[in-house]
This record gives sequence, C-alpha cells and structure tokens, in this order.
Amino acid sequence: INPLRSASCENILQPNWLLVAIGFASLLFYLQWVFGDLSVVSRWASNGFPNQPLDPIPYG
Repeated sequence: INPLRSASCENILQPNWLLVAIGFASLLFYLQWVFGDLSVVSRWASNGFPNQPLDPIPYG
C-alpha cells in the first residue's frame, strides 16, 4: 500500500467543516432575522404575505 496515495484519499473524503459551519450559521442568522421581529409574523398573519399572486382571470 502506498502511504502517499492513502493520505491523499483520506483528505478528499473528509468534509470541510468550516463551510458546513458557515452555512449553518447563515441559516440560523436568516431565521432569526425573519422571525425575530414578532410584528413581521403578526402582520403576515393578519394581512397576508405582502407579495400576493395575481388574481385569476375568470373565463379567460
């Protein structure tokens, strides 16, 4: 067994934990940013989401 080849294969198979941690932290930051302000959720519940789709054209 070639020790150089086995070492390079182990490096390829290891996940990059720094990128995973940055992605997970950005997800948590986004969730806190959107749902951290209670007034946003209450406005969406009472008035609906601000970007409503277009009304369908009857018999169109």
